[in-house]
Amino acid sequence: MPRENTALGAVLLPINMITQLLLYPVYLYLFAEGVAPVGASAIEDTLLQWFLAPFATAIALHQILKAVLLPALFSRLLAWVGVAIPFVISHLIMEIFAANIVMIEHASIFAIILAAIFLFFVATFVVGEVVSKITGLAYPEHALLTMTTAARNAPMMLGLTAIAMPDQPLVYAAIVIGMLLEFPHLTALR
Repeated sequence: MPRENTALGAVLLPINMITQLLLYPVYLYLFAEGVAPVGASAIEDTLLQWFLAPFATAIALHQILKAVLLPALFSRLLAWVGVAIPFVISHLIMEIFAANIVMIEHASIFAIILAAIFLFFVATFVVGEVVSKITGLAYPEHALLTMTTAARNAPMMLGLTAIAMPDQPLVYAAIVIGMLLEFPHLTALR
């Protein structure tokens, strides 16, 4: 019996991302009313610049390298890229954090942000456990539900938020802190 449901998880990834994008204006309305002068064109530009263009570039580069390189060299390159990804993401997070060092100036807010993020992760875990128990999910679906509810598309949300809510460094810092805590949280869940 498989220990995880990878095929269903792969299907859920784009669904989760599209759902988050569609709900983003609702979240702005509910939680940032009057703060975010965002229009549909700003969200479209952000999606194109931060996600669709890099995605299309990555796909094109992948296909070009696959056609040009020998299969063994291409496999080694993919393995190296796989190893480099966590370091690149860590560097980007440090750069974003360094650019928004306002947390030092707002130490009391920092504690509140940490508590809110911690409660979010606890709540998503409890919801996943309760739903799995009530519905009698088998382990693969239970694991998938737990990981799906805990994982967020924080880099995507950071990009959208930077455009939708300019000059809000505390909001950016909260998203970055969530990213920093999300990785150990997902590792612990595993």
